[in-house]
Amino acid sequence: MLNRVVFLIVLIIFVISFSEIHAGRNSFPGLWNEMIALDDNEKNFRFSEFLATLNQLSVDLKTDELDGFLPKGWISQFSHDSSTVVLAGILPYRYINSRLIYLIKHKEDQFRLFHTETVTITEVGNDLSAEFVYFEDHQEIKGVRLFNHSDEIRYIPDVEVKTLFHKLVASTQDVEKEQISEEIRDRLKLVLAAKPLHADQFSGFERMSTLISNDQKVKICSWNIAYFNGDNASYGLVAVLDDDRINVFELRDRHRHIDNPERKTLSASEWYGVVYYDMIEQSINGKTIYTLLGYNAHNAFTKIRVIDILSMNQNGEPVFGKPIIMQGRELKNRMVFEYSVRANMMLRFDRNERMIVMDNLSSFDPFFADDPRYMGPDFSHNGLSFENGRWVFYDEIDLRNRQPRRRRN
Repeated sequence: MLNRVVFLIVLIIFVISFSEIHAGRNSFPGLWNEMIALDDNEKNFRFSEFLATLNQLSVDLKTDELDGFLPKGWISQFSHDSSTVVLAGILPYRYINSRLIYLIKHKEDQFRLFHTETVTITEVGNDLSAEFVYFEDHQEIKGVRLFNHSDEIRYIPDVEVKTLFHKLVASTQDVEKEQISEEIRDRLKLVLAAKPLHADQFSGFERMSTLISNDQKVKICSWNIAYFNGDNASYGLVAVLDDDRINVFELRDRHRHIDNPERKTLSASEWYGVVYYDMIEQSINGKTIYTLLGYNAHNAFTKIRVIDILSMNQNGEPVFGKPIIMQGRELKNRMVFEYSVRANMMLRFDRNERMIVMDNLSSFDPFFADDPRYMGPDFSHNGLSFENGRWVFYDEIDLRNRQPRRRRN
């Protein structure tokens, strides 16, 4: 009888101890303490699993339960109206850059934004802090700054845009992707209209390309969505600084419906949609034009690169395309290169040579000489040089030695 009692006592103690250990490991503080105790390699190995578990633990997180949810070293910061909370912590590494982890949660939205990035931090302690940033004439915009020992380590211009882009990446439904992109565009119109943010590079929005002209007058934001069938669509906005006012224009992608695009002048509502990655500024007769380089993933068979010209009309509205690209005796409004999805085309601006350089495209198969599905680089290169107010086309340039140049007739 005594042995049975002893056995039951031992069993109860074991169950209680196991439950406490199990509960600790399945709480955020327990998981965090395990992670920070690991060496660098083990942290990297277990990091994805850790984030997945943390994501699951926060599914039913209530904003009034943060004190029991957060481990030591993590911080929380609420917006002025308490509608949004930011949680953040730094996972320290000994020999490589540490990881900043933060969560953004809206009170009325089940979606939680988890984000992680490497940061260079000389000392990781308990001096992590966050603050919401507001603008006098744009109180609806909520920016966030994260600090470590008073050094800014991350700035998000608007948490709503940040959250919407993460929703877009997480979405698998075509209609939902379009709806979210429309929400992003509507929200960005507010953000782009805020003058204090006009010079901001929007580095806090990793899913979007942002270009700002050297004269600080033009800012272009563009991004794309991929459909289930392999097709792609582009979204964008142009913000133009006009004296003390910022005018924001929506760009509507119509590239699939534009015939002979190299000869067309297009408006913002009839845009040859691409994601822009470079902007070159020139002056023609005292007026500034902006040459844009862009990429369009297009469809499951081909990709597209574009050289386009942006200018403003008399009403200050953006106009795309201008007949200043001279290829032989032909003047083009833009150049469009469509090539196989299996290939990669180089198209960039060489700022040392002040020249746009590109791969020459030719067919892999002579039986399909004009089919873009079989086009790709042939190891020769072409270029555009800005001369007397025009982009002049040169073929067969040597990227190692640009002289002598030869125009294509």
